[in-house]
Amino acid sequence: MADIARELNPLLRGWLEYYGRYTPSALHPMLRYVNQTVLAWAMRKYKRFRAHKVRTSRFLERLVRDHASLFVHWQLGMTSTFA
Repeated sequence: MADIARELNPLLRGWLEYYGRYTPSALHPMLRYVNQTVLAWAMRKYKRFRAHKVRTSRFLERLVRDHASLFVHWQLGMTSTFA
C-alpha cells in the first residue's frame, strides 16, 4: 500500500491544487474514484476480501484511522467514500 501511495501522492497533490482552486466541485467525485480504486485493489490483492466489499471497506477505514498520512487526500479528510 505504501508503494501505491508513493506513486499516487504526487498526482493527487497536483489534482488537489488544480481542482481545489478552479473547480472544487469536481474534487469529491475524483477522490471518491481513487478510494473506490483502492478498494477494488484490496479486494483483488487479499484473498480474505475477495467477495466482501463491506469487510474491505471496514479494513480501509481502520487503515485510514491508523495511517491517515498514507495518502494526501486522506490527510484532508476525504475518507468516507469506501462503500
